[in-house]
Amino acid sequence: MERVEEIRVWVAAGRVPAGGHTLSVSFSAGVAAVSGGMEAGELLHAADEALYAAKRAGRNRVMLAGAAEVPGAAEAGTAAAGVPGGVGVGRAVETGAAAAGTAAA
Repeated sequence: MERVEEIRVWVAAGRVPAGGHTLSVSFSAGVAAVSGGMEAGELLHAADEALYAAKRAGRNRVMLAGAAEVPGAAEAGTAAAGVPGGVGVGRAVETGAAAAGTAAA
């Protein structure tokens, strides 16, 4: 989870020159961890749900499937819940603006 957040920050810091303009790039990701007896399809589904939760929460963030909400962290734009720079939203932990079973867009 922390590694994906590091990548998200690195991508967001970059700039892309295009046709006389400078564009910024960001991404959202959903992360799901394997738990006992979980099938690959279930893992992918959990990561996908976390990805869409990240997009609904405002994009440019990482969400961990199945984590509890962390009240009051959303104002910071980064995550709490024991993850540096992390926030919790709904059933996911948001790390700002994703380990096994990562879905990203």
